[in-house]
Amino acid sequence: MSEKLVSYSVQDQIACIGLNDEKRLNVLSKALVTDLSENFDVAENDPSVFAIIIYGHGRAFCVGGDLKEFVGVSADPAEDFIKSWERISLCKLPVIAAVHGFAVGGGCELMLMADYVIAATNTQFSQPELNLGFIPGCGATQRLALRIGAGKAFNMMASGDRILAQHAYSMGLVDELVEDDILKHAKERALTWKNQGRDELVILKNVMKADHKIEREIFYEMVSSKKAQRLIQQFINKE
Repeated sequence: MSEKLVSYSVQDQIACIGLNDEKRLNVLSKALVTDLSENFDVAENDPSVFAIIIYGHGRAFCVGGDLKEFVGVSADPAEDFIKSWERISLCKLPVIAAVHGFAVGGGCELMLMADYVIAATNTQFSQPELNLGFIPGCGATQRLALRIGAGKAFNMMASGDRILAQHAYSMGLVDELVEDDILKHAKERALTWKNQGRDELVILKNVMKADHKIEREIFYEMVSSKKAQRLIQQFINKE
């Protein structure tokens, strides 16, 4: 039996989802993306899971789309296969991307959909699509600009240059840089959020994607709740 293209495990109420096509450096084939989406469904539907870590097995996080599947694509395809890549961006739970080796093209876009990014010091990042005559197709033109600013994002996509980990950290492309065992560090980071509660983390993530009006409505709804009022009173009584 061949190995699964995506691995799944849960530890300390954290779901770890690993891209597992090592020979092809975790290229985003349709088969792998289907498995990835199914595993995100499993994690999201498990009420005990409060956070998800996505990572890559082998020498890379992900080297992007399977170019063999791009051959013959029409301008108006019957199947928008790129849409299925966006499952991470639709996840209601917090997602940490733990990246190493290479995060290239669609792999970098996959990382950009996460809420927090931890990278190994050996990681290289790039959006080289223009070198092949097309632009990124899964949100990089928007998400990359939000992360590092429009000018740096334009340069990264227009040049196609590889960005080394230290530079990526200094420009804000990644949130944390670690020497070793990125999965261990990712779990430790997730555990710092655990005491907040699954529901509260889901609400926080949703509101961050919404506007100020929604934020204000949710604020009053939550601050008036029994839980918030109890915690507020406890804090006041400590003073």
